[in-house]
Amino acid sequence: GVAAVQETSARARAFLRAHMYTDAMFLADMVFPMVCFCGRSDLLCSTDAAIGHGEADIEELVNILAECHFANDRIKLAYSLTASSKSYDNRMLFAKCCILLDNYVEAESTLLEVCSVSSLTGDLTRLSAPIGQGVAFAFQKGCVYSLLGQVGRRVNRIPVAVSYYKQALESDPFQVSAFRSLIN
Repeated sequence: GVAAVQETSARARAFLRAHMYTDAMFLADMVFPMVCFCGRSDLLCSTDAAIGHGEADIEELVNILAECHFANDRIKLAYSLTASSKSYDNRMLFAKCCILLDNYVEAESTLLEVCSVSSLTGDLTRLSAPIGQGVAFAFQKGCVYSLLGQVGRRVNRIPVAVSYYKQALESDPFQVSAFRSLIN
Protein backbone atom coordinates (compact mmCIF):
# COMPACT_ATOMS: atom_id res chain seq x y z
CA GLY A 1 0.00 0.00 0.00
CA VAL A 2 0.84 3.64 0.30
CA ALA A 3 2.73 3.14 3.57
CA ALA A 4 4.98 0.51 1.98
CA VAL A 5 5.77 2.82 -0.95
CA GLN A 6 6.59 5.68 1.40
CA GLU A 7 8.76 3.44 3.60
CA THR A 8 10.60 2.05 0.59
CA SER A 9 11.10 5.54 -0.80
CA ALA A 10 12.51 6.72 2.54
CA ARG A 11 14.90 3.78 2.67
CA ALA A 12 15.97 4.37 -0.95
CA ARG A 13 16.57 8.06 -0.13
CA ALA A 14 18.74 6.96 2.85
CA PHE A 15 20.77 4.76 0.49
CA LEU A 16 21.21 7.76 -1.81
CA ARG A 17 22.51 9.88 1.09
CA ALA A 18 25.01 7.07 1.83
CA HIS A 19 26.06 7.02 -1.88
CA MET A 20 24.85 3.43 -2.23
CA TYR A 21 23.25 3.97 -5.63
CA THR A 22 22.80 0.31 -6.59
CA ASP A 23 20.80 -0.33 -3.41
CA ALA A 24 18.76 2.84 -3.85
CA MET A 25 17.99 1.97 -7.46
CA PHE A 26 16.97 -1.58 -6.53
CA LEU A 27 14.47 -0.33 -3.94
CA ALA A 28 13.10 2.35 -6.24
CA ASP A 29 12.74 -0.23 -9.01
CA MET A 30 10.68 -2.40 -6.63
CA VAL A 31 7.96 0.23 -6.39
CA PHE A 32 8.48 2.00 -9.71
CA PRO A 33 6.15 -0.30 -11.72
CA MET A 34 3.32 2.04 -10.69
CA VAL A 35 4.77 4.45 -13.26
CA CYS A 36 4.90 3.74 -16.96
CA PHE A 37 6.43 5.54 -19.90
CA CYS A 38 3.50 5.35 -22.33
CA GLY A 39 5.83 4.44 -25.19
CA ARG A 40 7.84 7.68 -24.92
CA SER A 41 10.73 8.33 -22.56
CA ASP A 42 9.66 11.95 -22.14
CA LEU A 43 6.02 11.30 -21.24
CA LEU A 44 5.43 10.09 -17.71
CA CYS A 45 2.01 8.83 -16.76
CA SER A 46 0.56 6.90 -13.87
CA THR A 47 -1.00 3.48 -14.33
CA ASP A 48 -3.88 1.80 -12.50
CA ALA A 49 -1.30 0.55 -10.01
CA ALA A 50 -0.66 4.16 -9.02
CA ILE A 51 -4.22 4.56 -7.70
CA GLY A 52 -3.96 5.35 -4.03
CA HIS A 53 -0.49 6.84 -4.42
CA GLY A 54 -0.17 10.57 -4.64
CA GLU A 55 1.66 12.46 -7.32
CA ALA A 56 4.27 13.30 -4.68
CA ASP A 57 5.05 9.57 -4.25
CA ILE A 58 5.57 9.18 -7.99
CA GLU A 59 7.70 12.35 -8.17
CA GLU A 60 9.81 11.00 -5.27
CA LEU A 61 10.40 7.70 -7.06
CA VAL A 62 11.31 9.50 -10.27
CA ASN A 63 13.72 11.68 -8.29
CA ILE A 64 15.40 8.70 -6.62
CA LEU A 65 15.92 6.87 -9.91
CA ALA A 66 17.04 10.02 -11.71
CA GLU A 67 19.52 10.90 -8.96
CA CYS A 68 20.96 7.37 -9.13
CA HIS A 69 21.44 7.70 -12.88
CA PHE A 70 22.85 11.22 -12.53
CA ALA A 71 25.35 10.08 -9.89
CA ASN A 72 26.46 7.28 -12.21
CA ASP A 73 27.02 9.68 -15.15
CA ARG A 74 23.92 8.46 -16.99
CA ILE A 75 22.82 12.02 -17.61
CA LYS A 76 20.55 11.21 -20.57
CA LEU A 77 18.58 8.72 -18.47
CA ALA A 78 18.20 11.24 -15.64
CA TYR A 79 17.15 13.81 -18.26
CA SER A 80 14.49 11.46 -19.68
CA LEU A 81 13.13 10.53 -16.26
CA THR A 82 12.72 14.14 -15.14
CA ALA A 83 11.58 15.66 -18.44
CA SER A 84 7.89 15.79 -17.54
CA SER A 85 8.20 15.94 -13.76
CA LYS A 86 6.75 18.83 -11.83
CA SER A 87 8.47 18.87 -8.43
CA TYR A 88 11.11 21.46 -7.62
CA ASP A 89 13.80 18.80 -7.09
CA ASN A 90 13.08 17.09 -10.40
CA ARG A 91 12.89 20.35 -12.36
CA MET A 92 16.24 21.45 -10.90
CA LEU A 93 17.81 18.07 -11.74
CA PHE A 94 16.35 18.31 -15.24
CA ALA A 95 17.86 21.79 -15.67
CA LYS A 96 21.26 20.53 -14.47
CA CYS A 97 21.03 17.64 -16.96
CA CYS A 98 20.20 20.13 -19.73
CA ILE A 99 23.30 22.16 -18.85
CA LEU A 100 25.52 19.07 -18.90
CA LEU A 101 24.01 18.01 -22.23
CA ASP A 102 24.72 21.50 -23.67
CA ASN A 103 21.01 22.16 -24.07
CA TYR A 104 21.15 25.69 -22.70
CA VAL A 105 17.88 26.95 -24.16
CA GLU A 106 15.93 24.18 -22.47
CA ALA A 107 17.91 24.63 -19.23
CA GLU A 108 17.12 28.34 -19.11
CA SER A 109 13.49 27.75 -20.05
CA THR A 110 13.14 25.18 -17.27
CA LEU A 111 14.77 27.43 -14.68
CA LEU A 112 12.57 30.34 -15.70
CA GLU A 113 9.60 27.99 -15.39
CA VAL A 114 10.70 26.91 -11.90
CA CYS A 115 10.58 30.51 -10.84
CA SER A 116 8.88 33.53 -12.25
CA VAL A 117 11.92 35.51 -13.28
CA SER A 118 11.20 38.67 -15.17
CA SER A 119 13.47 38.70 -18.21
CA LEU A 120 13.78 42.46 -17.85
CA THR A 121 14.55 42.80 -14.15
CA GLY A 122 15.81 39.35 -13.18
CA ASP A 123 13.73 39.50 -10.01
CA LEU A 124 12.77 36.18 -8.54
CA THR A 125 9.16 36.76 -7.57
CA ARG A 126 8.07 33.26 -6.66
CA LEU A 127 9.03 29.63 -6.93
CA SER A 128 6.56 27.18 -8.38
CA ALA A 129 6.94 24.77 -5.47
CA PRO A 130 8.70 26.43 -2.52
CA ILE A 131 9.72 24.06 0.26
CA GLY A 132 9.39 26.72 2.90
CA GLN A 133 10.08 30.26 3.88
CA GLY A 134 13.18 31.90 5.23
CA VAL A 135 16.37 29.88 4.87
CA ALA A 136 14.84 27.15 2.71
CA PHE A 137 13.33 29.66 0.30
CA ALA A 138 16.59 31.64 0.13
CA PHE A 139 18.45 28.41 -0.60
CA GLN A 140 16.10 27.60 -3.48
CA LYS A 141 16.41 31.10 -4.93
CA GLY A 142 20.19 30.90 -4.67
CA CYS A 143 20.27 27.57 -6.50
CA VAL A 144 18.05 28.81 -9.32
CA TYR A 145 20.11 31.97 -9.75
CA SER A 146 23.37 30.02 -9.67
CA LEU A 147 22.21 27.65 -12.41
CA LEU A 148 20.92 30.58 -14.47
CA GLY A 149 24.40 32.09 -14.06
CA GLN A 150 25.96 28.87 -15.38
CA VAL A 151 23.71 29.02 -18.44
CA GLY A 152 24.57 32.68 -19.02
CA ARG A 153 28.29 31.95 -18.76
CA ARG A 154 28.13 28.98 -21.12
CA VAL A 155 26.27 30.93 -23.82
CA ASN A 156 28.69 33.85 -23.40
CA ARG A 157 26.19 36.27 -21.87
CA ILE A 158 28.70 37.30 -19.23
CA PRO A 159 26.90 40.40 -17.84
CA VAL A 160 23.74 38.32 -17.37
CA ALA A 161 25.73 35.52 -15.73
CA VAL A 162 27.43 37.97 -13.35
CA SER A 163 24.05 39.43 -12.40
CA TYR A 164 22.62 35.98 -11.64
CA TYR A 165 25.69 34.94 -9.64
CA LYS A 166 25.41 38.12 -7.54
CA GLN A 167 21.71 37.45 -6.97
CA ALA A 168 22.55 33.86 -5.95
CA LEU A 169 24.93 35.19 -3.30
CA GLU A 170 22.43 37.80 -2.12
CA SER A 171 19.83 35.05 -1.70
CA ASP A 172 22.20 32.57 -0.09
CA PRO A 173 25.76 33.60 0.82
CA PHE A 174 26.77 29.92 0.93
CA GLN A 175 26.47 29.53 -2.88
CA VAL A 176 30.20 28.82 -3.24
CA SER A 177 29.94 27.91 -6.93
CA ALA A 178 28.43 31.34 -7.65
CA PHE A 179 31.23 33.03 -5.69
CA ARG A 180 33.92 31.04 -7.50
CA SER A 181 32.37 31.85 -10.85
CA LEU A 182 32.46 35.55 -10.04
CA ILE A 183 36.15 35.53 -9.15
CA ASN A 184 37.20 33.44 -12.17
